[in-house]
Amino acid sequence: MGNIGRNVFWTAPTVDAALVRFVRHTPDEQAALAGGADREATFRLIDEAFGQRRKTLHAELKKTVPAEAFERAGIDPTRRGETLTIADFARLAAACAACATEHGDDSSAASATTGADHD
Repeated sequence: MGNIGRNVFWTAPTVDAALVRFVRHTPDEQAALAGGADREATFRLIDEAFGQRRKTLHAELKKTVPAEAFERAGIDPTRRGETLTIADFARLAAACAACATEHGDDSSAASATTGADHD
């Protein structure tokens, strides 16, 4: 919602502060925002995307998300995790599931949505 100046704190911190707002959604609203993506798969992707600092999505998710899923979800794999919304991650999780279903295998696309190991 906005930035908060360092001068309002005693003593002034060496980091920037911001005011944020959280909006709660009903289960139906959550399902609509997620576009039918599995909640656990979505948050698994989020956890993986933030596994290491300053990595692109492609570099961080290359073992679990096929290139086809990025294309399907309309997400540039050179972006960083912090630039995506939860809805973006949900689209990516749904695209992974669709790729796994279409290919009928338990490849990397399936591991992103089923919780299979992704060393």
